[in-house]
Amino acid sequence: MPGTEPAGTPADLTGRRLRLTPLLPGDAARALLEELAPVIAPGRPTSTFVESTLATMAFATCDAWSIHRADGPALGLAWLLRDHRRRLPDFPSVTAGLAWLPGRRVPSRAVAEVFLLVLGVAFDRRGSWSVTPWQPAEDGPIPRAAPLLRGEWPALRASLEARLGG
Repeated sequence: MPGTEPAGTPADLTGRRLRLTPLLPGDAARALLEELAPVIAPGRPTSTFVESTLATMAFATCDAWSIHRADGPALGLAWLLRDHRRRLPDFPSVTAGLAWLPGRRVPSRAVAEVFLLVLGVAFDRRGSWSVTPWQPAEDGPIPRAAPLLRGEWPALRASLEARLGG
């Protein structure tokens, strides 16, 4: 049944070429966040960004996945962040984010695959009503784009699947 998976329990996500592995607070998360800090939170002190992100993950208001090709090293990070302003349970409104490690060349198909997997969690498993794509900003990781609404998801999913070849 859509929308029944509880927040704070990310599952492994497997696509055609990529694997997204749950990133839980700890040393692996800390190391990846330190590498991504200049991309996700330019201008903020790395330690502040890392500690606040780890705390958010620990309080189950953010689910995060490291992005890999097959069994290779992490290429980046994808996440769903609950909208704190609404104070409603089970991620009804979230921000979806994606950041690649500096210096990585990432094909647009990989971006499409990650968003297909992560938006599937938000809309199909969590029952979210809206997902706002995150875009980097000088003042930190905040949503900057118009939200995607639940009613738009079937067409977007079909478009992403077609782009990935079926």
